Amino acid sequence: MSKLLKSLSPTTLAALDGLTLRARHIIEGFVAGSHRSPFQGSSVEFSEYREYVQGDEIRHVDWKVYGRTDKLFVKRYVDETNLHAYLVLDQSASMSYGAGIVPLEKLEYAKCVLAALAWLMLRKGDSIGVALADTKIQQWLPAASHNRHWDRILEVFENSREAVETPLPNRKKRGKPLAGTDLGSVLSDVAGRLPQRSVVVVASDFLDDLEPLLAGVEQLRLSGHDVVLFQVLDRDEVTFPFTGNVKFEDLELSTTTELETNSVRHEYLELFEQAQNELTSRSRNLGAGFQCVVSDEDFGQVLHGFLTSYAAQRRTV
Repeated sequence: MSKLLKSLSPTTLAALDGLTLRARHIIEGFVAGSHRSPFQGSSVEFSEYREYVQGDEIRHVDWKVYGRTDKLFVKRYVDETNLHAYLVLDQSASMSYGAGIVPLEKLEYAKCVLAALAWLMLRKGDSIGVALADTKIQQWLPAASHNRHWDRILEVFENSREAVETPLPNRKKRGKPLAGTDLGSVLSDVAGRLPQRSVVVVASDFLDDLEPLLAGVEQLRLSGHDVVLFQVLDRDEVTFPFTGNVKFEDLELSTTTELETNSVRHEYLELFEQAQNELTSRSRNLGAGFQCVVSDEDFGQVLHGFLTSYAAQRRTV
C-alpha cells in the first residue's frame, strides 16, 4: 500500500482528534489539487466561453470554435458556479455499527466522506446545505457558499445527537443515535424544502424499507433534482464472518436474536446480494447515482471512485 493510501485509511483517520482534523487530513492528503468537482450546473442558458482544461467534459467543447481557432474552448452556463447541493446524513442507530478492528464506524465514515465532498463543492463556488435525519429531519442547515460555511457544516456533523451505546460482544463502545430510519419520509420532506434544482447526496447504510426509499428518490427526480445514494456498510454486513452461536442486537428496535451462524450464512449472503442488486438497479433506473463502500476502505479509492462514477453518470444524462 502506498504512503498516500495508508495515510487515508480509516484506522489512521480514527486516531485523529475529531471530524474537523480528519476531514482536513483527507483533503490535504488526497482531494486538494487532485480532482475537479463533477457537480457543475446544467442550465441551457449560455453565458460565455473559457479555455478547455484537463478534466472538462468533452460534450461542452464548442467544435465550431475549435475549427476556426485550432483551440479548445468550452461553453459556460449561467448556473455553472451557482449549483445548490444538499448532503443528507442518516444518523439512525444502525449507522453506529462498527467492527472493533476498524476504529471508524459507519456514521463517522459517512461524515468524513460528506465533509470532504462539501469542501470540494464549496471550492468551486457551489452552495451546500446539510440535513441530519433518522425517521425525520432533525437538523437542517440551509445552503450557502461563503468561506466560513464549511466550518458550519463540520460543526453540524460534530454535534449530531448521540446517546450511550449498550456494549455488544467484541464491539467497541461508541455513542449512537437514538432513532430508527424512515428515509422515504425524509426525502419527501427534503423535496418540499428545495427552492430550486439541486443535487441531493444521501449517505446511509439504506437498511430500510426499499419501496418508501425509492418513492422518495422518485419524488426528488420528478422535481428535477439529481440524486446520489452513497451507501456505507460495515465489512461484517458484507461478508457475515461470524461463527458458532452469536447473539445479534437490532440497534434500532433494541431486540436481540441468537442464531447458529454456520447454518444461516449461505441464506444471509444470498439475500444480501439480492437486496443489493435490487437497490442498485432500481435506483439507477430512476436516474439516481449509486455508490456502495465498506467502512474499512481507504478514502483515496472511495473518493476517486465516487467522483469518477458521478462524472460518468452526468455525461450520459
